[in-house]
Amino acid sequence: TIARNLRIDAYRKNRRPDFDVNDPAFVADDAKSAENELAERQDATRLKDAMKDLPQEQIQLLKLSFFDDCSHSAIAAKLNLPLGTVKSRIRLAFARLRTALEDGK
Repeated sequence: TIARNLRIDAYRKNRRPDFDVNDPAFVADDAKSAENELAERQDATRLKDAMKDLPQEQIQLLKLSFFDDCSHSAIAAKLNLPLGTVKSRIRLAFARLRTALEDGK
């Protein structure tokens, strides 16, 4: 049984899967339409403008959380703030951004 299992393992290790050119993982994505590209740029501009109205501490928390990909607990440790304070400030920043973006429509 041991010899049989070793032989099967060796066979599986040396066997390579066939390359399928039609595999969706290897097919290039379609290019975005000009309309979608323009809409994304406009959304990004609106978001940047809305973020300018936030207090600096909330901007810093949003940047750390979403642009630097830090967890809330890592942000709390880095800024020497309680975890609840970090979460509530991020939630408040979201509420302000949501209001600003909805008013801008």
